[in-house]
Amino acid sequence: MLRWKGAGLLALGLGCVAPMAREDAGDGVHVGVLLPYTGDAAASGASIERALTMAAERINRAGGLAGRSVRLLARDTHSDASQGVRAGQQLLDLGVSVLIGTENADVASALGAIVAERKVPFVSGTPAPRQAAAQSGGFWFSTIPSVAVLGQGLAERMIRQGDRRIAVLHVADEFGNSFADEIEAAAASLGGEVTAKVAYDPGTRSYEPLLDQVRVGGPAAIVLVGYPRASASIIQEWGGGSRWYFPPTLKAEGFLANLPPGAANKAIGVAAAVGGDGGTFARQFGERWSGEAPLQMAYFYYDALVVWALAYETAWIQGGRAALPSGEQVRDVIRKVANGPGTRVVWYDLDEALDKVRANLPIEYCGASGKVDLDADGNITSWIVEYWSVQDDRIVTEATVQSRSWCRLQDAPM
Repeated sequence: MLRWKGAGLLALGLGCVAPMAREDAGDGVHVGVLLPYTGDAAASGASIERALTMAAERINRAGGLAGRSVRLLARDTHSDASQGVRAGQQLLDLGVSVLIGTENADVASALGAIVAERKVPFVSGTPAPRQAAAQSGGFWFSTIPSVAVLGQGLAERMIRQGDRRIAVLHVADEFGNSFADEIEAAAASLGGEVTAKVAYDPGTRSYEPLLDQVRVGGPAAIVLVGYPRASASIIQEWGGGSRWYFPPTLKAEGFLANLPPGAANKAIGVAAAVGGDGGTFARQFGERWSGEAPLQMAYFYYDALVVWALAYETAWIQGGRAALPSGEQVRDVIRKVANGPGTRVVWYDLDEALDKVRANLPIEYCGASGKVDLDADGNITSWIVEYWSVQDDRIVTEATVQSRSWCRLQDAPM
């Protein structure tokens, strides 16, 4: 696995190769990957890349797709909307069969109309705002609970905690704006009040003027929506006096490491949780990557690549194997692969999963994160949300809430 700084590219196939100008027969199936290797969200990039590499390796050991090797072509979004959109366009110009990513909701929304025009599926393991799917012509899919689900969950927890006067300080991007809107709407419906909703630029030299706007209403709690680097600076400038509530982007030990001791203690956060088989994935991930533990998003990105791959192979088989499937053909079967009905196939046995597909048998995918049911907008419908808190400068998982019966595997490898 190599990544060239100049091009920001990683290629994985039967060996590491430079990216080709276009995909053609015998050249492999190219998967475009948009990840943050630098910038405010950089802490997640390497873990997600490793999960995608694991998935690609297993697909290739199982015979690849359409008789060809899967190759990952990755570009750095730099945690920046404009650079991320350019990176996505460059990958599409290379002729990738799918885009996997991105952590940046602005990039997801901007690329929605582009993938609709190019007719290329776009599958994400990052919480999606409503706008991401709206412009994509049905080519957008997400394997993780949406911003609406997570925002509602955090608002419910705040009200149960007795914190009804709430201020929201949020990064001024698609994710931050959407999360803040969901918090405001959910809190109002539950009898709470948002005393201030203030947007910020993560490049701001001093946040003190914005914090003064937050203080005016005398909130009992503050929802801080953003990414680790800027959020750590904001908390340091705040000084104390209110309970913090955090989105999933701040569930990171690296974020806490950049805070003074005790600065975030008793804070409460929300995140997407994984199903009962998560421990097996973590063990296998550690075996592949020298004992490293996967970040939460790694589970969902693994599933994003695999569910697309199973749909790609299904479309190829159903098309008679005469030509590589189009993006439209893959789009039209991805829900059938994810939702069933069909024989259940599991994330850790892609040999069996692809054998079922090649035998033209209907399948239902059970992922590393759990069940991956997708609705008409491409959002996941079977979800688990977890609440976590900061105790003694450590992240502690407190409780989980799930939407309905979950995909739990009784025969997962030990």
